[in-house]
Amino acid sequence: MIGGLILRLDNTDFRGKTVDRFKIFKAAAFDLEGTIVNLEQLHYSAHREVAKMLGITLPDNLDEVRELIPSFVGGPDSAVMQQILDYAKRISPQNPELEKWNVQQMLDNKQATFDGQFKNAKITAREGVARSIQMTAQLGVSFGICSVTNYLQARTIIERSGLDNLLFGKPVILRDSVPHGKPNPDVYLMAAEQFGIKPEELLVFEDSVTGVTAGKAAGATVFAVPTA
Repeated sequence: MIGGLILRLDNTDFRGKTVDRFKIFKAAAFDLEGTIVNLEQLHYSAHREVAKMLGITLPDNLDEVRELIPSFVGGPDSAVMQQILDYAKRISPQNPELEKWNVQQMLDNKQATFDGQFKNAKITAREGVARSIQMTAQLGVSFGICSVTNYLQARTIIERSGLDNLLFGKPVILRDSVPHGKPNPDVYLMAAEQFGIKPEELLVFEDSVTGVTAGKAAGATVFAVPTA
């Protein structure tokens, strides 16, 4: 028997009055980085280091960075690197050194910087995550991971966060599993297919605009748990 998770969703009718609506979800999908474990500061730091390589010092304030680099929070990394490169060329159009850079080189440097920090980072689940996963399991609701993280890194995160027992045997759909990463809906459409449900019966937990966009594009209901 498939369990179900019933949530009350507040809707506003044509008169502007709040109307309670109840919906049953047959499965839940959790994003990994940011939602289950917060590694965003490592990513931000690595992005900033790449910007410095191009002669750019990004503001300390995250909102100010988002104005300059819209994909800075939530990615994908390829978009972040392209936006950093474009920004560098806008403010230093006569700098010949910038012509030596391309997005792939920047991605390689970002990943190398992130890997160095990740190796010694303390990885812990966000507060309430373990309990939420346990409650989902107790309700008999199918659940799994949907992330743009690569396989080796995802496995390391799950093991080092202490969540491997809770997630053992559960579907883990990663960027390598689908044609397109977030904000495209592919990971959540695949999740619904694996769970044997309609996308609208899937409840998604996400922390970024990119992830929320992916979940909504799939037709799922998205519960946002932002980290920044």
